[in-house]
Amino acid sequence: MSKKPENPSAFPEIGTEKEYHNDQAWSNTYSYGGMSLRDYFAAKAMEAYLNSALKSPQIWNHDAAAIFAYKIADEMIKARDKNE
Repeated sequence: MSKKPENPSAFPEIGTEKEYHNDQAWSNTYSYGGMSLRDYFAAKAMEAYLNSALKSPQIWNHDAAAIFAYKIADEMIKARDKNE
């Protein structure tokens, strides 16, 4: 069985907040996942695809463009995992 490629958050936010209650300081660490790396790669692939498609007078299909963008994103994640 092959290992599923890792799909971490593209823009995770990790931080610390301090709260004060009855003269005592409390520190809370939080983490928000953000967009997945796959979604980020797909968005960049879609941007490049649309940019090139709009420069030529061809008719293109929105569904096919979305599928294409995620196929590119999946390949980018596989290549990323191979190079780590």
